[in-house]
Amino acid sequence: MIAVDKLFIAFCRLTGRWLAAPASKELQRAVRLLKWDLKPEYIVGAAKFAMIVIAVVLSTLTVLAFIFNTNPLMFAVTIPLSILIFYVISEWPKNLARDKAVAALGWAPQVVAAIAIPLKQNPNLEAALAFAAEYGEGELIEDFRKLVWAGWTGKVSNLHKGILLIAKKWGHFSQGFSRGLHMIAASFHEIDLRRKAAALDGAVSVVLEDVVSRMREYAQGLHIPTLLLFSLGTILPLMVVSLFPLVAFFGMDVPPAAIAAFLALSVIASYVYSNNILRTRPPTFSQPVVRSDVPEGYMIFGKRTVQAAPLAACAALLISAPGIFYLLSEVGIVPVGPLGFVAGIGTIIVLWGIAIGTAIYFWGTVRHKVAARQRIKAAEEQFVDSLYHIRNRLSDGRPVEDAIEFAGRMSGGPEAAAILSDISGRMRRLSLPLETAIEQADVQSNLIMSILRLLTVSLKKGVAAAAQTATLAFNYINKIRKVERGLIMMLNKNLSMMRATAMFFAPVVCAMIVVMFQLITATVANTQHRFTETGYSGFAAGMLGTPSVSPEVLQLIVGLYALGLTAVLVRFVSRIALGPDRIGLRMDLAKALPATMIMFTITLLIARTLLLSGGVT
Repeated sequence: MIAVDKLFIAFCRLTGRWLAAPASKELQRAVRLLKWDLKPEYIVGAAKFAMIVIAVVLSTLTVLAFIFNTNPLMFAVTIPLSILIFYVISEWPKNLARDKAVAALGWAPQVVAAIAIPLKQNPNLEAALAFAAEYGEGELIEDFRKLVWAGWTGKVSNLHKGILLIAKKWGHFSQGFSRGLHMIAASFHEIDLRRKAAALDGAVSVVLEDVVSRMREYAQGLHIPTLLLFSLGTILPLMVVSLFPLVAFFGMDVPPAAIAAFLALSVIASYVYSNNILRTRPPTFSQPVVRSDVPEGYMIFGKRTVQAAPLAACAALLISAPGIFYLLSEVGIVPVGPLGFVAGIGTIIVLWGIAIGTAIYFWGTVRHKVAARQRIKAAEEQFVDSLYHIRNRLSDGRPVEDAIEFAGRMSGGPEAAAILSDISGRMRRLSLPLETAIEQADVQSNLIMSILRLLTVSLKKGVAAAAQTATLAFNYINKIRKVERGLIMMLNKNLSMMRATAMFFAPVVCAMIVVMFQLITATVANTQHRFTETGYSGFAAGMLGTPSVSPEVLQLIVGLYALGLTAVLVRFVSRIALGPDRIGLRMDLAKALPATMIMFTITLLIARTLLLSGGVT
């Protein structure tokens, strides 16, 4: 259990018991799946407690601001935060459980196929489950491992009931997987071998058809929610900000802290709404497991492994230094002196520092994993074609080492060729059996390792049985890959526009709002100047004012909003495409944040040149 989970459980135990309330079935299910030692009712109570405390504190600060003649807007705009906090606390366990289920069920098609392949040759459920339990990682695979171990130790006498219990546990998240396991259990009641084989084929087909149909329905239902998220979540808050100079014109100033609080609340609301959309995303396919010697939170720098956070923080501070110096000089903490040219850079460099520093951290911590994953994916794609050659050579009665060597030579790429050549070389040079050669070879793919192990088991029954195993594996994997490629093509039609909006449209709108704010402020200032020149005075003239926020500070606030909004939108798109995959998400963020700053900076320069004749500073 990670530290955040422990802190959340401790908070709920401490505060939730006083306001405990009945929990929904979904929340109860989530707590069971997460295996938390916590009453679901305490989570509801903790959410109520946090909402009440935050609402009381913010309301009190608003009243005190009125009493002491301070602008209360900064606190008033954050009062809705209490409702968001209640929602986040009560929904977080559900989202966490959903992510866990989606990640686990990404292995469902492969697991069902891994059970069906050995069962077609030998109706030994224990051996088939043991083979499937070696395939991947996660909660689903762990359930099969526990079932196999319980069967070996005698704790479970009927493995058929065991797989039906697994089907019941995960059936709420994937009906197709549940139906597939039921069809596997039903195949043992078939006497006719053809009907038995058809039932096993049907189990795989049911899972794949469920994945496709549910994802198609989900993708078709994304239009309105994503329109609201990308349009209202991006444009509406910025339109409100652009009106603040007009509000100040009539005597009601909006302090920078209120603008920052309002935009921060908008980012949080966008995050919560995007999570709500992602909650209904069905499980699809998991990404290959990547094993790395680099610890979590570390990166490879040169030839050394170093902590990523300090390096990224140093880069961010170094880049941001001129902007920080400017902010300190603006409040009088640091005198400008001869370093005025440094302060003249403004706050845009702070945004660049934050974007580059964050990108360095995300990129550095997953770069080696992304490269390893690409190699594994390439090897798996090539290995499927190699199975065709292995099957043909074995069907011709050739020795297995000859079949593997030939498949390595005929492989369509270097990744699979290296694995197969390594295995065949060990078998020929060292006279190792296939099982030992496989274990000693550098095979990072669970898929390739599992199929090769299954071949070793089949070889004990003869070369013909091994050829049949290769044929079954080739057919099933091809079927799964075809469905996976179809899903990717279907999603790309929707995701390409979402990515463009997140990385390009949103920062352009943010930059335009900054320039429009400056333009309106300049217009208001000119109007005041004309009133003064014409001698206009009186109560109405006294009401006229300009915003207290400077263009550079507003640029910093809106720029931070642009980066935060980009992170929310990119996370949303990444989760739709890949599910809860941290490696893919971090790499997407590492690319998106600098791209956001490029668009933000270019738009600022062009818009200021065209609309402000060199800019208003």
